[in-house]
Amino acid sequence: MKMPTDKQARELEFTKSELAEMLYPGVPFDVALPQNWIDEVRHEFFDPRINVVWGYPPRNAVFGEPLALTTEAYMSLIFIADAKKKERES
Repeated sequence: MKMPTDKQARELEFTKSELAEMLYPGVPFDVALPQNWIDEVRHEFFDPRINVVWGYPPRNAVFGEPLALTTEAYMSLIFIADAKKKERES
């Protein structure tokens, strides 16, 4: 399944869980996001509660990581990663 845009995701008749299962088959996830991460991201970037789940892929099975459900969320996560990398380098 191709990742939908935010607009398309709102029009789909899938729950957040169903969409995550289709986009990330076999990856354990939780629709609840870590509150400290939500607070940090919402303060500076975007509100991830609608279009992100917390996944536990093999590469990060202990702590987990955000998994985008829409193309806009994916682009936002890339922007956040780039901003954090630049922050650490300065």
